[in-house]
Amino acid sequence: MKISIITITYNSEKVISKTIESVLEQNYRPLEYILVDGNSKDETVKIINDYLPRLKSAGIEVNFKSEPDKGISDAFNKGIKRATGDIIGITNADDTILPGMLNFVAEKFPTDVDVFYGNILWKETNRSYVRKSSSDLSDLKYKLKALHPAVYIKKSAYDNYGIYDTDYRYCMDKELLARFQRLGARFQYTDTTLVAVAAGGVSDKNIKGVIDEGIRIAEANGVAPSDAKIYFKKAYFKVNLIRRFKRIPGFASIHARIKGDEKSDIYNKLMWSKPWIYDLYRWNPKADWKYKLWMRHNPKYRTVYLFRKCQVHKGKRPIRFFLYRYTYELYSSKYGVDIGTRTKIGPGFIIRHIGGIAINRDTVIGKDVEILQGVTIGYERRGKRQGNPTIGDRVWIGSNATIVGNVRIGDDVLIAAGAFVNFDVPDHSIVIGNPGRIISKENATDGYIVNTK
Repeated sequence: MKISIITITYNSEKVISKTIESVLEQNYRPLEYILVDGNSKDETVKIINDYLPRLKSAGIEVNFKSEPDKGISDAFNKGIKRATGDIIGITNADDTILPGMLNFVAEKFPTDVDVFYGNILWKETNRSYVRKSSSDLSDLKYKLKALHPAVYIKKSAYDNYGIYDTDYRYCMDKELLARFQRLGARFQYTDTTLVAVAAGGVSDKNIKGVIDEGIRIAEANGVAPSDAKIYFKKAYFKVNLIRRFKRIPGFASIHARIKGDEKSDIYNKLMWSKPWIYDLYRWNPKADWKYKLWMRHNPKYRTVYLFRKCQVHKGKRPIRFFLYRYTYELYSSKYGVDIGTRTKIGPGFIIRHIGGIAINRDTVIGKDVEILQGVTIGYERRGKRQGNPTIGDRVWIGSNATIVGNVRIGDDVLIAAGAFVNFDVPDHSIVIGNPGRIISKENATDGYIVNTK
């Protein structure tokens, strides 16, 4: 199925690049990228124009137009009307699609479903944590239970149930989804984090407007006016009270854990902000200070640690980056581990045995992946598979295995020693042999991928 991604912009020069880069990182095709600009007065249009050749050379269909609009809903609707894809996702400027997620959406979107949605990685100034949508949409008329940046909708659903109501300035997404549900649209939730979202959107800045529109939406979907007003008055009081308490140091983290948005401190602080600590956790969850000190000098862990540090300081602290890069290259040369610093590797990455490992710099690797000695993950230079692999979560790659080309390795996949893979591998699979052969198996990596959170 063809996917269309819509990004609307207005004076977004400071944030638009990272959004476009996240689209460029997706290797799913056919892919259409629709950019709807509201006649920006800053450098946004120039930045987008500079990206157009790169997008087109990457095989992405581009539809870009800059003109005045009547607000966010109108801009969304312009993008939807231009879209030619079977599935439409809206990724706002300053948000990013996480690596490999369009492949995931295309693979997991059920044929009999209209709306497929997941979770978001919520990014505030000093911390990031996962905010979950809900599989229970019974009170969608009150709450935005399907977080809009992680919502993908079939083009046919917009045709059947309508587009965004331009009367709404803040809650157009909640109104659309509540209307879809009332009219019979079919929803499917995935407990997967699809998009990273920066805090501080329009609705975050005008709680009064959100409350007023929330009352209107509830009433339009069958809630008695008196009940709607009582519910949203309580909500308004609660939001303002929490905002006041969040000014108290430490309260924000406590509130997020109580609310259930954060899985745990390990998930948020270790997995994402300091992945090298979560890497160490995967080696030994009960490690004492002696073990941690020993692992700092163990080349199997140390090489990955230095790689992580290079990525943290790249483009931010040039002197530290140079020092870590120099040390990393010494380690990688000595122990035979060649991983380009542009490689995107999720938390929980383990090299069980070092030597003869080569990973192309544009490869994308998910969470909780383990590899052994002699593994090659490389670039295919020509043909229909030209490009680099995208590897999912909970993948175990055995000794001397080879993965090449623009292929997607799903979640919970075990690639046996010596296997040669130049084809897509679905979730829950074992791959053996050269040429590789797929064996379907639930919990394929049980006993191989351990110590996870």
